[in-house]
Amino acid sequence: MGYTKEERKNYNHLYYQLHKEKIIKNAIEWQEKNPEKVKQIQIKAHIKERIIHSDHCKARVALNWAVHSGKVVKGVCEVCGDPHVEGHHFDYTQPLKVNWLCPKHHREWEK
Repeated sequence: MGYTKEERKNYNHLYYQLHKEKIIKNAIEWQEKNPEKVKQIQIKAHIKERIIHSDHCKARVALNWAVHSGKVVKGVCEVCGDPHVEGHHFDYTQPLKVNWLCPKHHREWEK
């Protein structure tokens, strides 16, 4: 009898924690030896991301263009006041309507 999905997930997590340095070292070595494969993987992941989340991409591009052209001015983080902010979209159909959050609070909000 095999492991349940949850058991396998827990095992993999524990294994990674115990062998983290070795896993990272091996991954870096593989990437250095296979730059073309790495590039192909990155391109496929980027295309997949743009297909799956096309509304997110369109909203991000529209907001970046509006900021660059001066139509939208970045604010400060609405939580802590940090001037280094990212726009958080609540509704991707309104790309210029965002809440400005610092990277820390943006990650917390996305959880």
